[in-house]
Amino acid sequence: MRTSQRHTIAFAALALAVAGAAALVVATRSPTRVAAAPRADAATLRQRCTKEFLRERATSTSPGKVYMPAPITRMLAPRICALAESRGLLDAGVRLASTDAQDLTTDVIARIGVARFQTILFTELAVSQYHLASTARLVTRLERCIAMGLSAYDANHEKDPYPPRPRWAAAVRHACATGVRRGLVPASGAPRTSVVRALMDDALATG
Repeated sequence: MRTSQRHTIAFAALALAVAGAAALVVATRSPTRVAAAPRADAATLRQRCTKEFLRERATSTSPGKVYMPAPITRMLAPRICALAESRGLLDAGVRLASTDAQDLTTDVIARIGVARFQTILFTELAVSQYHLASTARLVTRLERCIAMGLSAYDANHEKDPYPPRPRWAAAVRHACATGVRRGLVPASGAPRTSVVRALMDDALATG
């Protein structure tokens, strides 16, 4: 039995390392666009935005938090807020609209480098979220790939009809091991979308 396309698309979205990031900061109203603040005020705006960003993440109950563990959020928040300030996107309450947060997060990750960010993100998930290794230094590309697959399930299964978690987890491990053995998984642990789809389809079909 082959998995539906939506399952592997959700898994592949993690390979892009940007899906779900905007859920960390969601505005309760549409912000008013304002001109860039003077230099003296800019730092204050950025600091307040960063503080609010981290507060939203800490208090959110969304499964999407799985995508961005706390250390990754702390790395991204000040960069996102600085970029938001430079674009005049901070309102008086220094909260960001979800669409702005998504665009800013995508741009910040692009500046970091997608492959580099994937490596940082999936290494952190492998250690702190899934305990696949005791320290970041020991995490392998296989474990980063597994962490990516497990977090896809944990962040999406409540809204999408995934298989039971044990079956999904076994398929992820099989798919990642196969991908590593065939040289299809890069150091970041995030294969190309087409590779993810093929590996997961085969793993779920045979599992």
